[in-house]
Amino acid sequence: MNAIPQTPIQDPQAASNLIINKQQNAIKKQIQQAIKLGDLSLLKRIFRLFKVVPNEEITNTAKTCTALHYACSLDTVIILDYLLQLTYSLYKEDYANIINAKTSDGWNLLMITAVYGSTNSLGLLLKYGGVKLYEKDNAGLKASDLALKYKKESVYRILNKQADQFPMKTIVEPTEFATPVDYEALTKNEASIDESASQQNIAKKIEDQEEHQDLFLHGKRLPCVICCGDKGWLKYSECCGHPMHPLCVKGIKRCPQCSESSLILTPTVKCPEKAFALNKPNANQ
Repeated sequence: MNAIPQTPIQDPQAASNLIINKQQNAIKKQIQQAIKLGDLSLLKRIFRLFKVVPNEEITNTAKTCTALHYACSLDTVIILDYLLQLTYSLYKEDYANIINAKTSDGWNLLMITAVYGSTNSLGLLLKYGGVKLYEKDNAGLKASDLALKYKKESVYRILNKQADQFPMKTIVEPTEFATPVDYEALTKNEASIDESASQQNIAKKIEDQEEHQDLFLHGKRLPCVICCGDKGWLKYSECCGHPMHPLCVKGIKRCPQCSESSLILTPTVKCPEKAFALNKPNANQ
């Protein structure tokens, strides 16, 4: 197994508590925003600077929701992939316990994929293993029951197929990440921070502009302009700043919005007005 970049932590035994709570609310909001944007480079910087580990509470409402839970709810696969492998690297012996840790609603990662219909995250969890297929939430419902309740048919079919393969086992054993991601590629963004300083300075200037602060702090992420979905990993066109899924533009050479001859996507928000929208108050209120 390739070595994952170790995130420095103050208490190596902290995983024994499954979900720990030590970050200030401001840091928690930054983590949530990085996951929401699918910005792996930003998330890794926050983890490194503030010594964050994957099994930390990231809400201020006592929901015992970690970055792992949040990534599953948004189906942000690139973030979840990194968090799962980081968890396994830091806490190999506690890996299964951590990924089966529950929120205050009694939902573990598998259940959250069922509630939100996060099929990509579900596939990743099953690929890496360690999940408890028949665990029940506070209401006595299994992940497959939740998929039925919330009408997530794709998730229900996947879970049923998995149950057929493991009819007598309550847990799918961890695979020890036999096919890990390329860590050099994962750390490339982090290693090239200085090399891309000018681009980051431009992004920082955009974020610092007063007229954009409400959008970045309180705005709702706008969907992909091609499939009109806001789940998963969104990037933004270099030419006009519209949000698009990398999978949706596969094979497309020209920007469908502005007909630019060369379509290039970036994780950096170029035009906040095209990436986020604020909920407008009701005129009758």
